[in-house]
Amino acid sequence: MQKIYKIFTNCKPRILIHINYMHIRSLFTRIHILALDAPLIGLAWQQYFAHTYEIDIALSKEGTILVASLWLAYMADRLFDIQGKSPNRLKSKRHQFAQRNRQNLWLIWTIVLAASIAYSLSTLNSDKIVACLILFFLILLYNLANQCLWKKGFPKEVCVASLFSLACFVLLDVGFPFQDFFNLSLIISLNCIFLSKKEEFTDQSMGFPSLAQSLHSQTITGLIIASLVYFAVVLPSYLNPFFLLSLSLFILHFLSLKCLSLSDEGYRFLLECLYCVIPLFFLN
Repeated sequence: MQKIYKIFTNCKPRILIHINYMHIRSLFTRIHILALDAPLIGLAWQQYFAHTYEIDIALSKEGTILVASLWLAYMADRLFDIQGKSPNRLKSKRHQFAQRNRQNLWLIWTIVLAASIAYSLSTLNSDKIVACLILFFLILLYNLANQCLWKKGFPKEVCVASLFSLACFVLLDVGFPFQDFFNLSLIISLNCIFLSKKEEFTDQSMGFPSLAQSLHSQTITGLIIASLVYFAVVLPSYLNPFFLLSLSLFILHFLSLKCLSLSDEGYRFLLECLYCVIPLFFLN
């Protein structure tokens, strides 16, 4: 009896850790299915740049509008993706959820859009309203190009990263910081490429082309090393989120090639946690 008790007490911490991890994974899966992961990452980066430029926007209208805008963009992209696709062809959980609930999601999307427009008009100045309108039309142009014009070989990862980065800066009173915009676009592009490559076979089966599908592992390795060298040379210190994320991507990519085996969901969970936590680490 005492031996059984010792076995139980030794295993209990591991069981609790496993249960907590599964709860966190389950919560993240729900967040991803609801298209809330990208807005949360965007909010983290907006807070980082606000801190960098000494702008006080904590829990402000800028953060609210950014979260709503990114959710609208990502959910619209998802809802457009499922148009004309049979349910049997949709393999990812996020697209299956969108297919099952598309009417309700379009209704919620319309309400959020109307509320965002009303809130923006009542709280933002004219310059920021014009900037938001430009961003809105760029997102429309992206969806038009992605869904209608370029069915094969569309550089989706680069376009998404550029629009994401633009959204993070558009509400900050810093003009257009090209260097930071380029740095963020580069690191977000790598994120998109990593995720697209990991989900390559799922996307191909659903008929979703991407730039990552044409890239070999050696090419992706070269991109990561090039980004590491670039951030090491251009930025004054290694203690910045861009270099640390590039280093994390290199380690994750190396481990994935050699010994690390993760599901698509587990890979996304790990990658997006890094993209959300690392910029927040520099808020002090």
